[in-house]
Parts: sequence; structure tokens; C-alpha cells
Amino acid sequence: MKKILLHLALLFAFFSSSAQNTDYSTASITPELKENADAVVRLRQRDVNITSRKLMTIISKNVVTVLNEKGQLHTGASEYFDNSTKIKSIEAIILDASGKEIKKIKRKDFKENSVSEGSIITDNKILYLDYTPTGYPYTVIFQSEIESSNTAFIPAWNFISSPYESIEKSIINIVAVPNLGFKYKEFNIKDNQNIVKEEKQNGVSFVASNLIAVKNEEYSPTFRSFIPQVLFGLETFNLEGVEGTASNWKDFGAWVYSSLLSGTDEVSQETQAKIKALVGNEKDAVKVAKIVYQYVQNKTRYISIQLGIGGWKPMLAKDVDRLGYGDCKALTNYTRALLKVVGVPSYYTIIYGDRQPRDLHQDFVSIQGNHVILGLPVNEKMYWLECTSQTIPFAFQGNFTDNRLALIVKPEGGEILKTHEYAVQENTQLSKGNFAVDETGSVIGSVSIK
Repeated sequence: MKKILLHLALLFAFFSSSAQNTDYSTASITPELKENADAVVRLRQRDVNITSRKLMTIISKNVVTVLNEKGQLHTGASEYFDNSTKIKSIEAIILDASGKEIKKIKRKDFKENSVSEGSIITDNKILYLDYTPTGYPYTVIFQSEIESSNTAFIPAWNFISSPYESIEKSIINIVAVPNLGFKYKEFNIKDNQNIVKEEKQNGVSFVASNLIAVKNEEYSPTFRSFIPQVLFGLETFNLEGVEGTASNWKDFGAWVYSSLLSGTDEVSQETQAKIKALVGNEKDAVKVAKIVYQYVQNKTRYISIQLGIGGWKPMLAKDVDRLGYGDCKALTNYTRALLKVVGVPSYYTIIYGDRQPRDLHQDFVSIQGNHVILGLPVNEKMYWLECTSQTIPFAFQGNFTDNRLALIVKPEGGEILKTHEYAVQENTQLSKGNFAVDETGSVIGSVSIK
């Protein structure tokens, strides 16, 4: 009964708050919100109700006025679903510039597609609005309700989701039952007069108003580094039927090892014999690792696979060995398994792979990261191996995983470490040339670039 009342209370709050502003004409938008904006979010609201470790309901409403063609990317009129996440309802209404309804779109009119994004094997699908406007501006009212048994991933809340988007009102309400250990962390919100927070028992609400659009400028800090954002998490959660804990990084790492990695590193006797023969009598751990790394580069190729436990459990090392392919999780785990065969310990490491450096949030324990690399500890030095490439040199990170916080996973638990930071001396191009000009004006010479 308490769960039902809680759900009804959230529904009432959702519909009452979203009904307060029904004038969605373009003329009612203030001039400052139109400046530098391709779209104006009239209302973006999400109500999250976590009623158990295995049940989370999310009710969303987006009202977005699209000012030009580029603004169509800001409607947010889509929902993802898989075997653990169901779309209970979804619909959209299109308004003209005066705020008059011109089209209503039901669930059967939404398009469905698999979510590839470079993956060729995935459980994830998307239901999205495919609408071609006859002119601009126009407004989309999008509403949905989804239900998920995965409580490991509570969507973060970005008050501004991307550049060239302004906000009239943005609301997030979240409530969880007491025994799950609900927690949150806010960024770039302190002293922001346009954002109001209300803490509740086992939950929190944020309301933002009149946030102006941000231009995208070259060489500026990363967008996520300055926008207002809130992360959410639970101390105890469910991930595809596997119960986990996230009270500290050591315990979380131990859970990853025991629940996701344990039993995945077996390889055939034939492969073990082959690796041992390649290594021979070599005893230097770094040289041994280079031999194994080269073997993996020659034998495997990268294919993104997002199946199984939330896309977080690597496929078996023996399957990678047999098939010759895998994603970052699988290829890293396979390299770890081969190094184990020849007595060289290494650590499965979770990280954010991105050209713009992005740290794991050290003071907010939760499932984070989008990539996996391998940590190789030798004589108090950690070498970082990118196991997905056939061309990257041994222990070279480039600017995809360098200089950021990552979680190494050991049998006894997790530990946050920073990856290698390349000094100027390690990141220099030297060009030397010798040239001669003869009497006719011809140039003869040579150049060496290191």
C-alpha cells in the first residue's frame, strides 16, 4: 500500500507541476532564452520512483520548442529498452508556433530500431519519434513511462543536455525506499540562483529555471565540466539479476571481480602450451607481457558486444580464443588470462575512454566508466595496455585513456589510480632538415621527423 501511495503521489506531482504552464506558443519565450539557441526546453521533467532493489519506474515529460533544423536534435523524444527495461507508455503531441495542436503521435507510430553505435551484437533497442516538420518553429510534447529491474544505473540529470539549448524549466524528483542507501552528488549547482534543491526523506528534488543557451567554442573546457548536473546511486542495487553493493571502491571492486570476472579467464590447454612456448625462458615481466600483447594483437580484432549482465560481464576468455574477436571487456580479460598462464599478474581496469579526459568520480561510488583497459604492475610501476587495437604500441595510451582516474579490479577489492600523464618530453615531434638551393633555383634536401 505504501508503494502504491508513493507512486500515486509522484504521478500527482508530475501532472500537477507539468500542467502549470500550458502556454507553449513561441511568442511567450523570453528573448534571452532564444539567444544562441536552436531549441528552448519549455519543460523537462523526470520523476524516478525506486520501490525495491529490483524495480525502478521513470516518468518523463519533455516540452521542447524547436527553433530551426538543428534544434530537432534536442527533442529527446525517444526511449531505450531491453530485456530488463520495458516501455509502459509513450506518446507525443506536435504544436505549431502559436501553441495549437497539429498532430498526436501514439506508440504504434514511433519507430523501433536496434542500438548499434558501433556494436554489432546488442540487446538494446530504441523507440523514437520520426517526425518531419513542415516549418519552424514548432513544439514537441513528449511523455513516457518506463519500468526497469536494473537499479544499478539511475540516469544522471543534466539541466542543460547540450550546447545551443536553453531551459525554461527543468525538474527532477527522485525517491527510493529507505533500505537501499540512496545517494546523490551535485556538480556546478552551488550558488546558482536559478536552481532550487529540496531534500526529502530518502529522496531529493531539483528545479531549475531560465538557464540560457551555451555556445560551443573551440578549446573551451569540456561541456560536462561546467554544466549543472546531478548523479544518483544506491548502496545496494540489482544488475540483470545480480545483486551488488557500492558503499566503497574496495567492496565494489570485490563485487566486480567475484560477480563479473570470476570464472571467465580459463583458456584451453593447447593455448596455454602455445603461450608458454612463445615466452620460452624469458623472465622479465615487461618483456613477457610484450610477447603476450603482440600475440593478442595478431590473433584478435575488436567488435563491440553489449549482451549479458548490463553489457558489463566479459565473454569467456576461451570463447575469445576460439572466435578471435571481442569487445574491450573481452579482449582485456583475454589478455589478463594469457598473462596469468605465464605467471604475470595484471588487473582488469574500468575507465572512461574519451579524447577529452574524464575521471571516475572518486568520491561517488557507483557503476561508472565506458571502457576497459589492463593494468600491469611491475616493480612499483603500472603499465597500461590498450587491448582493443592491432596497431597501438605496448603500454601506449595516447589521449584516449591517459591522465585520468580509473578503477583497477583485484580479487581483494577495487582501487582508484590515475593513468599515465604524458610530459612534454614524451610528447614532442622533432624535425631536422638539410636543404640546398642550386643556381637554377632547384631545391635538394632531406628531412627526418621523430
